[in-house]
Amino acid sequence: MQKMLIAIDPGWSGAIAFSYDNKVFVERMPQSAFGIFVALKNMQEMADGEMMPVEWMLEKVHAMPRDGKVSAWSFAENVGIIKGVLAGLLLNDDRIEKMQVDPRSWQNKIPNLPSSKFEKTGDKKEDEKAARKKKQERKNFLRDFAQEKYPHLSVNLKNGDALCMLWTMTQP
Repeated sequence: MQKMLIAIDPGWSGAIAFSYDNKVFVERMPQSAFGIFVALKNMQEMADGEMMPVEWMLEKVHAMPRDGKVSAWSFAENVGIIKGVLAGLLLNDDRIEKMQVDPRSWQNKIPNLPSSKFEKTGDKKEDEKAARKKKQERKNFLRDFAQEKYPHLSVNLKNGDALCMLWTMTQP
């Protein structure tokens, strides 16, 4: 039986990728609570109209130590909005916990993904610079991987993770 797959990269600069009727789509994360509600509700209604089950994947994320207070708060707020919308659509908190996937879990399914490890120098600024460089290298790789898998889409750094998450949902 065919099912709809929906992958959510929950940051404000994230995206929602979904497959429906053997086609893949991606949209930028809506910038309001109502927009998020409408986007996810429309996807659920498309699947319901076809009596198609939906498999959701929500990236399980947390604030990073280098995030500022406002940035961390905004990020957490967006994750909370998404969880609230999903709770309303699914009417089941347990399913939300089960659909959350740690980034390393889905990233480990991406072949040849560069390591995030780097040799520490002991110089805090240099180490932070090296960490940012590694992170950017991985983000670029994920973007390019998603573009290769979905050449009909315009893949960028904001939607690449969601598309990679979606791809991993199709893998054994």
